[in-house]
Formats: sequence, C-alpha cells, structure tokens
Amino acid sequence: MKTDFKNAYVRHQKDANDLFNNKRYANADHLYGLAAECALKAVMIGLDPSLVDENGDLLNQGDKIHINKLWQHFGFFLQNRVASPYLAHLSPRNNPFNNWNVNSRYVHEKYFVKNNTLPHQAAVNNNISNLIATAIGNGIL
Repeated sequence: MKTDFKNAYVRHQKDANDLFNNKRYANADHLYGLAAECALKAVMIGLDPSLVDENGDLLNQGDKIHINKLWQHFGFFLQNRVASPYLAHLSPRNNPFNNWNVNSRYVHEKYFVKNNTLPHQAAVNNNISNLIATAIGNGIL
C-alpha cells in the first residue's frame, strides 16, 4: 500500500475531533499528534517530492520523526525554500507538541485531561488546518 500523508492527516484529525467531543482525551491527544505529523510530512513532500520513494515512504531517516521533534525540523526544512506562506502558520520556536510523545499511547488514560489536550487540538484545527489550506491553494497538495 502506498503512503498517503494527506489522507492520514484528514482521518486522524476527524477521529481526534470525534474522540475529543466524546471526552476520550487520551486517544484524541494521540491522534492530534499523528494528524499534525502527517500534515507536515504531506507539505514537505508537496514541496519536495524527491523526499519519498515510489511507495510514498520517506527516504531520509532525519524526516522520520514524530511531531514533538518534527515541528522544529519542519521550520528548518522551510528555511531553504520559498516558504513564507507556510511559515506564517507555524512558529518553529513555539511548538505546541513539545510535551507530546508517541509512547504516551501506553500511558493510562487518567493522565489525559481536556486542558492538556486543548493545545494540541487548537494547533491541529487552526494552525495545521490553515497550513494545509495554504498548501492546497498553492497547488502543492
């Protein structure tokens, strides 16, 4: 099967919002992180298709990172490109996913509360959604 980061972003965001609305904060939080990660990778590939192989898999090990590190990496990635429309949506220095960890999927759900999930929800539903809209408007997605 071919990797499709844009589609993964869309479905993770939708499921995260559904879970959040049903007060299932642990899985919502996890999916917000994955949605953000997939969105940034989709934009990176849209700007530079040589980043992936014929199956859509990232070639560079340095790009195969999760959102807590990818947010800043994405900012560095954009610096070498005509990327001001994309940088406008994200501040590499203000990473709302600094406290997100993919291994949190193993943590008991009692540690996930609404207030801890809200920054991740806001980042995906605002910053990331606007980033994707800009990428679509510019024809790279």
